[in-house]
Amino acid sequence: MHQADPNPEKPDPGVWRSKLIVRYTDGTINEEFFREAPHDYAKHLTLLTTVDSARIEIAGSGQPEWCEYRDGTRNGQAPH
Repeated sequence: MHQADPNPEKPDPGVWRSKLIVRYTDGTINEEFFREAPHDYAKHLTLLTTVDSARIEIAGSGQPEWCEYRDGTRNGQAPH
């Protein structure tokens, strides 16, 4: 199970390396921070009818990466 950041307003980038951005079908957006990339969680969320997409942004030593899920399927991955 992935552990979310208890203080999402000021995450420590050394500990909370991944950000999950969930876009709901009503246009609202929610962000959560994780120690590891929550791919299974993101995939599951996009199977819900209220979720449009789930994007994971991963901070690393190099260029940050992202990947996005829609309808339970990974749509892509690319550097910023």
